[in-house]
Amino acid sequence: MLSSDNQDIDSSTGETLGQYLRRERELRKVSLEEISRETKIHINFLAALEIDNYERLPGHVFVRGFLKAYAHFVGLDFNDIMLRYDLQNQAIKNHDTSVSSISFLKWGEKTRYIVAALVAVFLVILAAYLSSQ
Repeated sequence: MLSSDNQDIDSSTGETLGQYLRRERELRKVSLEEISRETKIHINFLAALEIDNYERLPGHVFVRGFLKAYAHFVGLDFNDIMLRYDLQNQAIKNHDTSVSSISFLKWGEKTRYIVAALVAVFLVILAAYLSSQ
């Protein structure tokens, strides 16, 4: 189920991947600073994982690597983490596709007006040129 802020919530637990990661980390009494120091992943990237803010992360391949290192350090099952991530990522992609198709339609409307304005300007210039001949 896609929530309003682009986070897929696990229907069995009612939490996003980021919320799950944070809960598990806190249960084990591990700080983000510890994970950052040992994995060499910047703390801002780890924090972005825990709040499901994938836009702040460098890319899909890096996210997978960050999740693998995070899961290994905290003691979580990497396959479970990746399953959760893939499900959440697919829901976000589906939402983004529908939003981008709406944006494309709006861009199409803008393009029509721009083309019409350019044609009108061209006709005015052409008329002015022909009348001066």
